[in-house]
Amino acid sequence: KQWYQRRVAITAGNLTKKIDDVATLLETCQFPEFWNVIQEEKIFEMTGFVEAARRFICHVVRLTYKNIEEEFLMQLLGPMEDKSEFMDIVAENNWDHNGDSVFVGHKEEMVEQKEIIEKMPIEVVTPILAIR
Repeated sequence: KQWYQRRVAITAGNLTKKIDDVATLLETCQFPEFWNVIQEEKIFEMTGFVEAARRFICHVVRLTYKNIEEEFLMQLLGPMEDKSEFMDIVAENNWDHNGDSVFVGHKEEMVEQKEIIEKMPIEVVTPILAIR
């Protein structure tokens, strides 16, 4: 029984480390390496895992790029059955496919503009205006 408990603890520790390593690869945007690692591990074949990873990657791409080369984007999104799967992802994200590149969008739309009004007393402004 002790051997079994120890074996379960080691396996759980290894699993936790693998999950942590994969999460680190995603968080540090090492997407091609991420896809290499999860292809080697059967534990990442659970339903919805690949789709969730791709949604995260699309979010990062949306924040980072205005235009991106098609081939590079395909590498970031990982292995796919065929080009139609790639085109579905492009369509789902409302991106425009333009030959060998993909237009992700205007970054200006994502920037919040704020009007800053600063009120300064005349006593503070007068010495500044008097300097020539």
